[in-house]
Amino acid sequence: MGRDTTITAANGESAEDLALLEATYDRFRALITKIDRAKPDREALAEFRAVLNDYPGLCVLLGDVAKYARDELVKRMAGDQHSVRLSVEDKMQHLADELGYEDSLALERLLIENVVLCWMHYHDILRRYVVVTSESIPLARADFWDRKLGRAHERYLRACGEFARVRKVLRPMQVNIGMNQVNVAK
Repeated sequence: MGRDTTITAANGESAEDLALLEATYDRFRALITKIDRAKPDREALAEFRAVLNDYPGLCVLLGDVAKYARDELVKRMAGDQHSVRLSVEDKMQHLADELGYEDSLALERLLIENVVLCWMHYHDILRRYVVVTSESIPLARADFWDRKLGRAHERYLRACGEFARVRKVLRPMQVNIGMNQVNVAK
């Protein structure tokens, strides 16, 4: 799920590498201001595409749609409570870590992100369901919330199931027999 990372010389980059990265980032930001308008500058669009081709990691800054969804969901749940927002983000990161995000293959990482997002969505709806149904409400409204909760739960369970199936296929089972470790592919 990718923690927020600040690039520093402590990460092993030389001062020249950092200067180049900073200059590239500044160029990238300048291009964004030229193309994020009603009539984008054609030359800036071409240069922007070239920068993305030269530095594919930069697309994470603007192109991580899953992060947008995650951020919107957390913002909706936490509102202006930064302590809640940070706690929820940390819980989501912890859940991804428990599922082995960092050591996973690309397909598994996508599925882990989906599991975590569905987990968050389900629990956000469950929280609102509990608040709404704690009072006497019309049957139609109760039915609406019950179906909404059920659909979110189904999505969460489906995401977990798909992740489990893919992980089972991609990772062989390990069995220890005596002093030997045997990999058994199913």
